[in-house]
Amino acid sequence: MDFKQHFPILVLAISLLTLTSFAVTATKYVGYLQTEAPAKISVTILTTDCEICENINIIRSKLNKDSIKITSEIGISFDSVEGKVLTTEYGIERFPAIIIKGDTEKISLSDFSKNKEALIYESKIVPYIDVLGEMKGKVTITQITADDCEKCAEIGVIVDALQGNGMYLEELIVIDYTEASELISLYEIENVPVLLIEGLSEYTDLYQAILSTSTEINGKIVYQEQVPYLQLSNKEVRGLINLTYVDDPTCENCYDPILHKGALQQLGLYIDVETTVYTNESLGLELITKYNITKVPTVIINGDFDAYIGFSEFWINFGTIESDSSHIFREMKVLEGQEFKEI
Repeated sequence: MDFKQHFPILVLAISLLTLTSFAVTATKYVGYLQTEAPAKISVTILTTDCEICENINIIRSKLNKDSIKITSEIGISFDSVEGKVLTTEYGIERFPAIIIKGDTEKISLSDFSKNKEALIYESKIVPYIDVLGEMKGKVTITQITADDCEKCAEIGVIVDALQGNGMYLEELIVIDYTEASELISLYEIENVPVLLIEGLSEYTDLYQAILSTSTEINGKIVYQEQVPYLQLSNKEVRGLINLTYVDDPTCENCYDPILHKGALQQLGLYIDVETTVYTNESLGLELITKYNITKVPTVIINGDFDAYIGFSEFWINFGTIESDSSHIFREMKVLEGQEFKEI
């Protein structure tokens, strides 16, 4: 091939290929600039004076990205004239809140919802301020105690648990049942200690959980299920449980039946009296014969099972319920390798 003769044609061909290649690349280049350019947005924060409400700056910090360019940002009170206009326009019900306008189609933010041309964030945390300026999520609890009942449950642990799960306690009123006759009558209280809880409905999960074991009267949750409790009709302490351990002193490697105590306490049972009997003693032999016990060590449980809803139904997985209501542990297989003795 005559290189000199064909050189102009080769140059033209290469030029055409180069132009075509750059034309394609130019299209991609422009497309990249268009799609990868930072989203230009304006931010309006609707603020409140609530110091215990959600820290909106944490949500605002999600906008600090290379893919987002904030062209303007203002903070205005939700109840100002301009704030009310925006609240009405976008139907915002919980404050503080954030309104984002601009290239909203280019950004994706969790907890923001699309509303017209804007992205809206409304406070997700309780307490919050509603459109009328009222703080929602304030909880008031009246704790009616039984100071003369030494074995009654410490119901204050329920208050602590609610607070530990995010509830805002605005006021706690503590009063002994001997000075709460009007409340006892108004809220049909049968047992003490008891909690009267007002304002919990904003905390959906907590509200549903505690309402499952309570009643709601006159706008207040009446929680009186903490065991043991004092039954007001007869001043009887309900929920006391007694344990009798049946042990074999000749079985040195057998498990310690006192292990049952910890397991039962984990289930919420109040252990009042504990007794240990042995297989080589008259009382131990009497119980072994009476209940046809064939494996030891074991435990015999007696007491006020009716105060513990569902416990007897639960117990059939671990033993038997005798005609005198004694609950006997018999399912040794749940001990996972612990030694016992057949007698």
